[in-house]
Amino acid sequence: MSRVLIAGGTGLIGRHLCRRLQEHGYEVAILSRSKRNLGHALSYLWNPDQN
Repeated sequence: MSRVLIAGGTGLIGRHLCRRLQEHGYEVAILSRSKRNLGHALSYLWNPDQN
């Protein structure tokens, strides 16, 4: 199984892209500044003020 990290995976395009990739068998992880519940994928919260 291939793995993909999507920056901005909680946005309009990112959400659809993540779902489509999962439908095609990809393991998806999301890098986001949003604290939204991302139950459909592994997620990493990024705070640019701290990094």
